[in-house]
Amino acid sequence: MALRPYPPNDLHIFRYFLHKIYHSSSRYWGRTCNQTCKIRIRSHKKTDYLWSEIHIITYFDDHQPVIAFGNLRNIQAQKLWQQRIEHEAFFDKLTGLLNK
Repeated sequence: MALRPYPPNDLHIFRYFLHKIYHSSSRYWGRTCNQTCKIRIRSHKKTDYLWSEIHIITYFDDHQPVIAFGNLRNIQAQKLWQQRIEHEAFFDKLTGLLNK
């Protein structure tokens, strides 16, 4: 069973993610902001995209972000499993036709 990959248009999601962190500083005065997004990324040498989860914790002081910590986690296996389960839910295994 071959699943078709989604088209790679996640740059706008990442830009919105960073914009949301920086421009929502008035809500987080003297506090922290935790944000997470899931996007597809790839290196300039490869043509395959990997699902990744970005988590950033930003510390604010006087309405300005002063420091941020983040991590990048590969969630490719999780996304492929989820796509397979969704495919099996909608298509008959024997005939390949839609269930509904």
